[in-house]
Amino acid sequence: MSKEKITSVIDIPGVGAATAEKLQEGGYADLMSIAVASASQITELTGVGEAAARKIIKAARDALSMGFESGVDLLKKREQIIKISTGVKAFDAMLGGGFETGSISEVFGEFGSSKCVSKDTPVFYFNDGKPHRETFEEMYSSYLNKFGEEAYEGGYVVKTPFIEVIGLNNNDLNRTEAPLIYRQKVSKILEIKTKRGRTIRCTKQHKLLTFKDGCTWLSAGSFQSGDLIAYPRNIGSKNKTEVTDDDAYFLGLFVAEGTKNPLSITNGSTVIIDWLVRYVERRFGYTPKVRQWNNAYIVLLRKETKNFLQELSKTNAHSKFVPTDLFYSSEKAIKSFLAGYLDGDGTITKEDNTREILATTVSKQLSIDLSYLYMLIGVGTSYKIRQNTYGAYYQLSVVGEDKALLNDLPLKIKIINSKPLNSWYGYGRDIVEYLRQTYKRTLGGNRGRVEKEPGRKNNDDQTFYHYLTRESYRNKVMNEKTLLEITKQFLVGRQRIDEMIHNLLDENLSTERFFEVYDALPFAANIFCERLGFSKSAIQNYRSRGIPKNNGNFDPWRKEVIRELYVRRSLLEIALINIKNVAFLKWDSVETVQEIGYDDYVYDFVVPNGHNFVAGNMPTLMHNSQIAHQLAVNVQLPKEKGGADGKVIFLDSESTFRPERIIQMAKALDLDSDTVLSNIKVARAFNSDHQMLLAEKSEELIKQDPSIKLLIVDSLTSHFRADFTGRGMLADRQQKLNKHMHVLMRLASTYGICVYVTNQVMARPDVFFGDPTVAIGGNIVGHNSSTRIYLRKGKKGSRVAKLIDSPYLADAEVAFMVTNDGLKEV
Repeated sequence: MSKEKITSVIDIPGVGAATAEKLQEGGYADLMSIAVASASQITELTGVGEAAARKIIKAARDALSMGFESGVDLLKKREQIIKISTGVKAFDAMLGGGFETGSISEVFGEFGSSKCVSKDTPVFYFNDGKPHRETFEEMYSSYLNKFGEEAYEGGYVVKTPFIEVIGLNNNDLNRTEAPLIYRQKVSKILEIKTKRGRTIRCTKQHKLLTFKDGCTWLSAGSFQSGDLIAYPRNIGSKNKTEVTDDDAYFLGLFVAEGTKNPLSITNGSTVIIDWLVRYVERRFGYTPKVRQWNNAYIVLLRKETKNFLQELSKTNAHSKFVPTDLFYSSEKAIKSFLAGYLDGDGTITKEDNTREILATTVSKQLSIDLSYLYMLIGVGTSYKIRQNTYGAYYQLSVVGEDKALLNDLPLKIKIINSKPLNSWYGYGRDIVEYLRQTYKRTLGGNRGRVEKEPGRKNNDDQTFYHYLTRESYRNKVMNEKTLLEITKQFLVGRQRIDEMIHNLLDENLSTERFFEVYDALPFAANIFCERLGFSKSAIQNYRSRGIPKNNGNFDPWRKEVIRELYVRRSLLEIALINIKNVAFLKWDSVETVQEIGYDDYVYDFVVPNGHNFVAGNMPTLMHNSQIAHQLAVNVQLPKEKGGADGKVIFLDSESTFRPERIIQMAKALDLDSDTVLSNIKVARAFNSDHQMLLAEKSEELIKQDPSIKLLIVDSLTSHFRADFTGRGMLADRQQKLNKHMHVLMRLASTYGICVYVTNQVMARPDVFFGDPTVAIGGNIVGHNSSTRIYLRKGKKGSRVAKLIDSPYLADAEVAFMVTNDGLKEV
């Protein structure tokens, strides 16, 4: 009888379950850690004798073949290595045939290239702590005049020291550095228009945040009508200056003014006029002249007020804007400004269910400013461009639930008093469908005649239950109140499942108690019949007559129920995380997508931390893993075609895995796409601990299925950056990252698989021209990766892969194209 191969701690002779658990708790979780330990350490930890400890250590060393080997022996081992093709001959040649099994390959690259927006895209940024609003073209020109530009990869870069933009970083919206702006010339771009009035003009590669079974960044070229686009819930800034409430209200009145006399305010309300006269007397020390004109009054202002208004005093209706100080003043001051503006030139209809809050202006800059100002207090707006006999004008409206957020505006002559109602502006189709499917897979449906708490019995009159179960609600938009009710339902359901698991794990569980739990299951129990090999009617027979003696006991049955409950609890856990992300943002939906001629420059920030920023005519989040997807397909090819006849594990930390992309690549290789997808096991990691756990769990899958030849981690470091922020936590981050890398190394060497990891980059503050980015993780990642590849944009839409570290290959670089069919030769 042949000896069983030792691949893990539990396989070592003399190590039982209890001893293995003690070893793992003490940090001896793999063969290598045991092989280099001393007998006294093993004895102290586990309680086994020294002789037994030495045998355990020897078995681990023998399993690892830790003795010396000749170069010939190593060469023979190298002959067993499989090379996985990229599909690009030149790329494979640079790698000596492809990505190797038995080692880790790291790929990282720049951000910001070829993912750009049009020159007229408004940008909201901070310079030395002060907010600014300009178009990309205006901003680039300003810094071009100061610092000049340098040609770079088919385009140009200009440095922007001290610039910060607002973006998603470390699971929050905050400011982050943008040390460079990149631009390049393109002939065509996409124009995306949304239901709320956003106009996004960008390249196909530019990414926007959407929802597809979770929040994910998707290339603009993939968007279709009805797809959701995320935008910030609130872009409130720090380092606030204090504008008084009265000054803010006055500025709102003045900006709403549109007469030919730039130093006057016209209004038909005596309440407003009386307040305005008293304010000017108190603030500027003079009594303004008031003239009556038709049914209105004109208040004439003097030089003292002009000095206070500065550039605003020279504007007319077409050139009005929101003063910069308002963008970093208090929320109370912002609300006072908006109150002044709406009292001066706003429209608030009376009917609550159809009430509109409108601001209309002929100034494009003012319309954009108001949109951002509303967002500073967490209010989303809808934006429309209309035409009349005098030309274009811009209409900004607050609709849906956000109307209620303006109930406390200090208006003097108008009233809002809105209630939060469902509208077409809320959580859209894809989010609703995800919640419906989650409910169906976890808590949904009645169990025939057996009613249960999460079902129709208690919830038939509840709107949230209709969203989860009724077909007529599938395409409706959901408001925050309904989302909150569904969240509560999922939380209660998770708690009930926890209680059921706890009861079923009781060693003294009786048959009667088992059936009590069984009857309360939040899903139809028929699914267990086929798994356990008995008919549906057997359940009722067992209930009334007891479990037959020849069936032993109900342990197999209990284990199946527990397993199913754990699966459903996991789905609920993921859903609750997704709901949290969804509620953190607001959502718009795409109406049209079309390609238009452009023949001009497109622009992009280089944002090393987070790789996204807020910009657009209305605040929108804009983003700055093709090889991983291609390898996931190619590894399934026969060995003679550059594959490994293998399967794939894909650990997804940034929601980058796209089954649609796999289908495209599989069809291009004449492979059955369903088979290809079924051979890829995908797990979404939600934090660094979860990612490390999934890497360890991957070993179980590999043991069960030796045909797994590729493990992808995309991306390796994103969660570690988010979970360990600041220099004070750098040591802790690197320690955990080191442990994670060693787990991946062990999987690669022990099981002969290829481990492919993508990495993020950060800015080197001392580099302003060329590429300012360097891979995250430092030496911990670099030294543990056998092959390191740097990606950047090449000429005419190509990509360049540069081999920067390999134990036996010379440095080299190669160009390739990313096409709909996958990676191709240039």
